Amino acid sequence: MKTITFLLLAFSLNCFSQTEEEFFNSGIKKNKAGDYQGAIEDYTKALGLNPKNSYSFYNRGNSKSNLKDYAGAIADFTESIVLNSKDADAYFNRANANYNLNNTNDALSDYSKAILLNPKKASHYFGRGVLKNELKDYIGAISDFSTSIKFDPKNGKFYFYRGLSKGDLQNLRGAILDYSKAIELNSKDANSYFNRGTAKNELKDYKGAIMDFTKSIELNPKDAASYYSNGKAKSEIKDYQGAIVDFSKSIEFNPNDEESYLKRGMAKDDLGDFQGAIIDYNTAIELNPKNSTAYFNEAVTKNKIADYKGAIADYSKVIEINPEDIDSYFNRGEAKINIDDYMGAIEDFSIVIKFKPKDALAYNRRGIAKFNLEDYTGSIEDLSLFIKLNPNYAEVYYQRANAKDKIKNYIGAIADFTSAIRLNPKVASLYYERGCSKERMKDNRGAIADYSKVIELNPDYRNVYLKRGFAKSKLEDWKGAIVDFNKTLQLDPKEVLAYCGSGISKIMLQQKDAGCQDLQRAVDLGYNEAINIIKQFCK
Repeated sequence: MKTITFLLLAFSLNCFSQTEEEFFNSGIKKNKAGDYQGAIEDYTKALGLNPKNSYSFYNRGNSKSNLKDYAGAIADFTESIVLNSKDADAYFNRANANYNLNNTNDALSDYSKAILLNPKKASHYFGRGVLKNELKDYIGAISDFSTSIKFDPKNGKFYFYRGLSKGDLQNLRGAILDYSKAIELNSKDANSYFNRGTAKNELKDYKGAIMDFTKSIELNPKDAASYYSNGKAKSEIKDYQGAIVDFSKSIEFNPNDEESYLKRGMAKDDLGDFQGAIIDYNTAIELNPKNSTAYFNEAVTKNKIADYKGAIADYSKVIEINPEDIDSYFNRGEAKINIDDYMGAIEDFSIVIKFKPKDALAYNRRGIAKFNLEDYTGSIEDLSLFIKLNPNYAEVYYQRANAKDKIKNYIGAIADFTSAIRLNPKVASLYYERGCSKERMKDNRGAIADYSKVIELNPDYRNVYLKRGFAKSKLEDWKGAIVDFNKTLQLDPKEVLAYCGSGISKIMLQQKDAGCQDLQRAVDLGYNEAINIIKQFCK
């Protein structure tokens, strides 16, 4: 804040000669009228007649400050102090000029000297408090603002600034109390409503924040920041349509605000308007080609509409801007899996692992990519690393079991399916897959037990009756097999393998005619492999 008020001496002194007094008073009038250059000329003439008058230096310093000639103002205030070292206001105004030139140490020293000379003047503490706040000495700032309030408790500005310092210390509730007091003293103070809304927003009191931002907008209907903040708060309570309206108003008053386009895009995405979201993200990118968040969000949206190549391009742009954006490598890897670029996916997940060697999910996804490249051993290694980091994730045991099954490590596969079942005993597919592995090991009884568990959990599970029927037939339980094949046909009357299984089972039970009819039905449905069986058993 570079607008601290300068104190002007607006009186004449009898010690002047008539001409000096006239120049001095003329300077005061011109300064009040905004003719600062004319005032400076008059004070200079007065000083030409009496170079020892501290008031002329003081007032000329104020006029120079009004023209933002802070260096010239400091020189005049310094002369005034040399002539009158007890003038607290001269120190105060020189502090303000130093503040505006970012001479923080000199400003702080002058504010303190002004306070020492006049310890009951609220504005002196306020000026020092503002500087301390900028120097991040928030506790010191709060102390000075509190002293300002002590001497002038009806000045809402002091409460407002103390609220700022409390907010910077994350004392948000204390800040809200101060903003509320500022509003009590000045109900038209839009800034206090805005800042109170911001504090409420940080405390996740989104409805309270919206009320304050709405009031700020009412008082200052062209304030883009209030619309933007209101939109953010509405997004938090999932009022995405309302958020879009506010972000649009923010854009109306500040059309180059990339963040408003970004946030509006996010709200549109949440409403399923993916194309609208992409348009907003693109505008944010046009305004700032280095806005990695806009590229990232656009990639996420493109992924939702299955534009995986577009998503990959956007994630690549994020990585170009920020080569250590791990989420972009990970998400790009996922998108590459979706277009079957498994090698590219492995490269991205490997980079994630390089940066975050304990990222279990990266091992998992790299393991999946390796599985799809038929690198089952590599897949097992990565999935094992995931399990080491996160041993309670059933799906990964399931994935590793499938990889082990592919390399005919059926014992290992069964062990992993069993671990998955221990973690998630209500998932029918786990029992089904374990049953398949047991059947490959010729453990038909164990397979039947697992298939039966599948049926218990999901009586309509596809193919499980067929699988159990064949397992029973391998144990020569022909009647039990026929029951399962019949159930399969109830669920799918065109399942040719069920007709084959049923036909063979009936023939084994000396029901040749019925069995041959089932085999012929399989042929009629297009299963020509049944012809050889008919030739063998149905002569």
